[in-house]
Amino acid sequence: PITLGEGTVSTIGYSIEPGPELYVSDISVDTGIGEGAIEAFYEDDNVYYNISSSYEERAVYAFSIELSFTTTKQIMKGTLIIKALSNTTGTTLEFYAWDGVSWNHLYSYNFSAANTEEEIEMNISSYYIKDDVVRIKINASYRENPFKISFDQIIMKSYVVSHALIYVGVGGLNKIIVYDPVNGTFLDTIVTPKNVVFSGEQAIAFDPDHEYIWLVAPPKIYYYSLVEGKWVDYTRIRNAGEGVAVHYYNNLLLVIPGKGSETLLIYNLSDTSRTKPFEVDLGYPVGDYSSSCIAGDKLYIVTGGGNNIFISYDIRTDDVNRLEDAPTAYPTGLAYDYDRNYLWLIGRGGGLFYYDITSGHWYPYRYQIPYTPMGQGDRLEYYSGKLYHFRGDNTREIWIISTSLRVHE
Repeated sequence: PITLGEGTVSTIGYSIEPGPELYVSDISVDTGIGEGAIEAFYEDDNVYYNISSSYEERAVYAFSIELSFTTTKQIMKGTLIIKALSNTTGTTLEFYAWDGVSWNHLYSYNFSAANTEEEIEMNISSYYIKDDVVRIKINASYRENPFKISFDQIIMKSYVVSHALIYVGVGGLNKIIVYDPVNGTFLDTIVTPKNVVFSGEQAIAFDPDHEYIWLVAPPKIYYYSLVEGKWVDYTRIRNAGEGVAVHYYNNLLLVIPGKGSETLLIYNLSDTSRTKPFEVDLGYPVGDYSSSCIAGDKLYIVTGGGNNIFISYDIRTDDVNRLEDAPTAYPTGLAYDYDRNYLWLIGRGGGLFYYDITSGHWYPYRYQIPYTPMGQGDRLEYYSGKLYHFRGDNTREIWIISTSLRVHE
């Protein structure tokens, strides 16, 4: 047992294991791309596709195919593996994934040799699993001559969630402990880099795509590779402190510096040549006792610091909106309930509330908590119908609160 002091924080993650190989469940050919039509030949046996561009004289020869993979609720992410052969050198493939609204570019590939099978791999994040389907589009083109591509293998290796894990940065210590909410046991301890001590100026976030734990500990940002078991320095951060928060979203790292800052820092992790963030003006200062979480495509923030301002930031559109004021100006945890589309909020000195995202209103929960916790630190998580709150206040208490009861009279 470990005493949880001032500055305890938490993030929910998952143990991820290899899952089944997924095969193409649907394929379609788009003849509207480029300057000419195409001839398409494919055998729908999930193994072999042979597609040719038009043999008419055109400035650009091109075709596009769209693939679908059927997934399950347990699948967290995948790796797309394609074995293909082109009859010309320099044929270009552009890969896109459907995010529910639009096609996002994933990867570009040029064939280095003619009539030689080449293997292409790319990661597919959980962001692109929509309604248990992954949709991939491949645009192929060549400027000089007609071409043909044979796809000898198109599969997606899946990775599944084996069980949830909650990572807890222990206030007053240089440790992150790993809690299993299913069995109610502690599994492991991770020592922080450079003996960083959690004191209210640090934050952590789970990254399912890279299997990292991100740690913002001014003046640096680190990540811990759960696969390799080691810490890596990512970049430096200035002017961050109490109220700092970090969240992961589809290869983006969103950092709220806290310390009264009105700026949101966004690091594009897919651009390995750049560690300087893009900045978004939130329009409201975020201070100590702030809490935040991501729900869908939005980042929700209770700004804290004695203010009950509640805002949302749309990660897609960059829109910032002020919502109905939070019922507390000193939150100690905000968590997304994906089963009910609620946000749950715990306040300093007591108070358990939920925000109905659909109606846009706050409500008190029918069953309230004692007049604690007191110390700052964002440390509330939701999993499978229950809230998990790590009280802190130099106690060893974990509160497990059922949300399956009637929320109000």
